[in-house]
Amino acid sequence: MDKEINALNERLEEKVALVGQLSAIVVELNSKVERMDKNTAVMKHRVEQMEEKHSDLQKDMIKAKSVAGKMVMELALLQQQLGLAPSMELQHIFKCQGTFVGHKGPVWALCKCGEQLFSASSDNTIKVWDLSATYAGPQTLTGHSGIVLALQCHGDVLFSGSSDSTIRVWNVKTLEMTASFSAHDDPVCTLACSESMVFSGSLRSIKVWDILSYRPIKELPSQNHWVRALVVSGNYLYSGSYKTVKVHLSV
Repeated sequence: MDKEINALNERLEEKVALVGQLSAIVVELNSKVERMDKNTAVMKHRVEQMEEKHSDLQKDMIKAKSVAGKMVMELALLQQQLGLAPSMELQHIFKCQGTFVGHKGPVWALCKCGEQLFSASSDNTIKVWDLSATYAGPQTLTGHSGIVLALQCHGDVLFSGSSDSTIRVWNVKTLEMTASFSAHDDPVCTLACSESMVFSGSLRSIKVWDILSYRPIKELPSQNHWVRALVVSGNYLYSGSYKTVKVHLSV
C-alpha cells in the first residue's frame, strides 16, 4: 500500500513539475505576444505616418504640376505677344497632369459633369473620377450587362448606353441609378440631349425619348448603317453613320 502511495506521489510531483514548466512556457509566450503586439502597433503607426506623408507629397506634386503648367502657358502667351515666338506650339499648352487607371478594358466614352469625369468601358462599368485637387477615386457604377458605349450628361443626370441595348439613368450627385429602360434591339452606340429630349443611336435607327419621363416620342428610321455619333445644336440634330452625316430639323 505504501509503495502505491509513493508511486502516486511521484507521479503527482511529475505532473506538478510539468504544469510548472507549461505555465512558464505560457508566461513566456504571453510576453512574446505582448512584445509582438507592441511592435505591430509601432509598425502600424509608422505605416500610417508614411501613407499620410505620401498623400501630402502626392497633393503637393499635383499642385506643383498645375502651377508649372500654368507658368509654361503664360510664358508661351507672353512670348507670342512680344513676337519672340512665331506660333504657340501645342506641346507648350497641353501637358499631362495625371493618368487615371482603373478599368479592365478599353474606354469607349467620356463625359465631364462639374468636378466629376465619367468613363465608360468594355468591362461593363462606368468609373467616376474626382477632378478636384484631391483626385480621389475612382467610384464604380455597375448595372449594365454589356459594354458601355455612350455617356451623356444633362444637369444632374447622366445617361449611359450599352451593348445590352438599354439606357440607364444616374444621379450624378448620389451616383445612384434612378431608371433603366430597353432602348433598341441592338447596342446603343451614342447619346445626345436637348433641353427636353434624349436621342439614342443604334443600328439603322435613332430614337427620341422624353428627357423627364423617358417615354419614347418617335423613331427616325432610314439610317443607312450603325449610327455612331449624335450632336444636338438648337433645333438641329446631326447624326454620323457609315460615310454620311445627316441633318435633322425639329419642327
